[in-house]
Amino acid sequence: MPEYIYYKPVSYQVDAAEILKEIGEQPHMLLKISIRGGHFPHRNAPAFARIQVKRTVFDALFCEIDDDESGFRAYFATDVPLNGVLSIGFENDVVAEFEFERLKLEPQKLEVRRIETAFHRVTLKDLGVFKVQR
Repeated sequence: MPEYIYYKPVSYQVDAAEILKEIGEQPHMLLKISIRGGHFPHRNAPAFARIQVKRTVFDALFCEIDDDESGFRAYFATDVPLNGVLSIGFENDVVAEFEFERLKLEPQKLEVRRIETAFHRVTLKDLGVFKVQR
């Protein structure tokens, strides 16, 4: 006899914002996509996030999970397209998928002219320190 498991529906909150993050010797401007509302347990398997637009896939440069496991953050190049589908998960396991069309996500932009220190804007053409990973 099959065993049925019922999972309570989860209401996620997804936000996007440009941020400066100190990486190596210099601050880097990245696009951070934050997801809250679910449970994202720390695992031995690496966390991943990717945006798929038709047949093109954009992988997150890196991901972080909150210490209390209530939030997931993925960091992308600042010019990654925010359409298609955002998938997050661990190793080969997709935990959640979000359609950007339904999210209507408008990232918070930094006012570059107000930033007083030198930084590197990470773009798809210029990944900076992240190009070593690719």
